[in-house]
Amino acid sequence: MKRSHLVLVFLSVLFIFNIVQSGMMSLSHDEAYYWIYSLFPSWGYYDHPPMVAWLISLGTFFGKSEFALRFPFAVLQMSTLWLLWDLAERKNSLVFTLSVLSMPLIIGSGFLALPDTPLLFFSTLFWWLAIKYERNERPWHIVALGLTIACMFYSKYHSLVVVILTTMAMPQLLKRKSFWAIVGLVVVLYLPHIFWQLDNDFVTFDFHLNKRSEKHFDIKNILDFLGGQAALGGLMAFVYGLYKVVKTRLAGKKSLLFNSLGFFLFVFLLSFRNKIEANWTVTAFASLIPLLCLSINTKRDKIIFTTLSSASVIALFVFRISMMLDSNFEFMPKRLSEVRGWDKKTEKIVSVSNGGRIVADTYQMASKLSFYTDQIVPSLALGSRESQFKLLNLEENIARNEMVSYVSDESFPGSIKVEVGYGGPLYVLPLLPFEELLKMYNTTYEETVRN
Repeated sequence: MKRSHLVLVFLSVLFIFNIVQSGMMSLSHDEAYYWIYSLFPSWGYYDHPPMVAWLISLGTFFGKSEFALRFPFAVLQMSTLWLLWDLAERKNSLVFTLSVLSMPLIIGSGFLALPDTPLLFFSTLFWWLAIKYERNERPWHIVALGLTIACMFYSKYHSLVVVILTTMAMPQLLKRKSFWAIVGLVVVLYLPHIFWQLDNDFVTFDFHLNKRSEKHFDIKNILDFLGGQAALGGLMAFVYGLYKVVKTRLAGKKSLLFNSLGFFLFVFLLSFRNKIEANWTVTAFASLIPLLCLSINTKRDKIIFTTLSSASVIALFVFRISMMLDSNFEFMPKRLSEVRGWDKKTEKIVSVSNGGRIVADTYQMASKLSFYTDQIVPSLALGSRESQFKLLNLEENIARNEMVSYVSDESFPGSIKVEVGYGGPLYVLPLLPFEELLKMYNTTYEETVRN
């Protein structure tokens, strides 16, 4: 069987596994939050561009379910992996398969509805198109690159770094008139989002620049980044893979080198001032996969890489199976409770609310309860950060004296404890006037209802 046929079989099996798993897990907090996005179509949202919402809307067009919501993301992952296989010149199916299965950020993009999946797809398509454009300038390349870059920007903001690194790897493109035509097309396509930012006082940029974690030097951030990247890349297999890529110095793969090693270096430098989110380097791992396929090419290299990556492959497989089961395993990460049994957990919360209108503190809990109760639950952000709910201002529809039941991580006198698995309990404070709830946080009805 040809290598491409083997990879096609692998991708088909992985796709089936992904869609089965998609239907067997509750939504994670973030997925539920992005589902809230999709209910209110827009060119932008408080924390992210709109691509994730558009894809969720596509998936749930024929009905609301975890499977439907995640299905477009599973399709995009398969498309991404096929493009990466093509970028690897369809060589070394063993290393390709092991790389995909040992990298959590890559494998997770197929069964979770998160912005990283479209970012991965459009970034990979961008690299694939850019290489063709560099070799042979054609009109369809110009249009396709303009559309792809715009879609990258509509997926996640740091895709700008991907474009910059790729351009740095191909500086000769700056001399082409068609390059600037691509820039112009991207600007035109992205104008709706810019106008949305203008209308909303650039709320997204304000959030990311000023309202995330405090910016200061902390050696822990650097060590967390280095250790986290090794874990996300398959531990020692990642270290060995980087060594082989640097040693081989692949000719003709400069754009991928810049987007892997260059992006890792860029984020490493950021860690001197910021706490780094693990998923920021997802495109760096994607661009690394073709490089690994082309660098690990002797029998000895393949044996070493297979040995080193096997532990990560097995661990990720066990973890994925555990996500699909109802049984509690005390050794599993607490965040696993996000995707297990939330239909039953929501029923408990509704039952102890005694008919009061449910409101929540955090945007995660408000989103999750909204999905599983079929009613939009406001996030008041009384003890947590603001979110897209700030722009929706759902609380303006709550009367001062309307009886509400408040869901929070914090216990108050009269709260009812609701166990939600080993992720920790929630507390429901049932049936109190809305204005009385606000007074508990030393705020007023007028301050809360902003519009």
